[in-house]
Amino acid sequence: MPEVWKIEKYARYLTTPSVVGKGHWQQYDDNDGDLVLTLTDSSHLVLCRSSTVMESHSLVTARAWMRGMTKRDSMLLMYKVANETRRFRMKFYASDGITAENQCAACAERLSKFFPVKMDSPTTKSMDVTSTNEKPKDAVNPQVSQVELLQGEVTLGKMAQVVSGHLRARLPVAYQHCDFPPEEMKTMIRLCLTDPSFPAFVQQVDTQLQKLIADDISNVT
Repeated sequence: MPEVWKIEKYARYLTTPSVVGKGHWQQYDDNDGDLVLTLTDSSHLVLCRSSTVMESHSLVTARAWMRGMTKRDSMLLMYKVANETRRFRMKFYASDGITAENQCAACAERLSKFFPVKMDSPTTKSMDVTSTNEKPKDAVNPQVSQVELLQGEVTLGKMAQVVSGHLRARLPVAYQHCDFPPEEMKTMIRLCLTDPSFPAFVQQVDTQLQKLIADDISNVT
């Protein structure tokens, strides 16, 4: 069964592309839509604001690139993607007679099975995953900057447009890494191609992507 926690506030740190090491916190609360953190049966950590995916991380190899710490009813998660450090924090809700602090502690204990989580630390400065020498990716490869970089919240419909090729854009850095080693990916694809039902599955995925795109466009108009 998936494990679910209600979140009162969520904030993510956004770097300033033109200034190395500078940025700001962008905050959301439940007035912007229900905030829900889910740990799926497939070890995927997903934070949604209503129908918008705010964070999505496969934790299969998270011990190598993610760190966490808690302080009372709040949790800070930090992770490395390429040469960039990303971070976000959450304030938990009390639920089902359990205090917000205990909800946070229960979540931290569960996530500690996948990556290190430091409990009730008063500061985040000592975390070894932090970096003040982050270099914007566009500065390394100027050709990439010609493609629109989606920032902030990305709806499922917008994500479907990028994945299906309908929109020429780059998803936020968090969506640009894959946890599967190349050899395992190669093996998995070959196994899928030998499954007679795989072509029909691909068609069904494409159909659902088109529905998400249509819903997203209709919501905008």
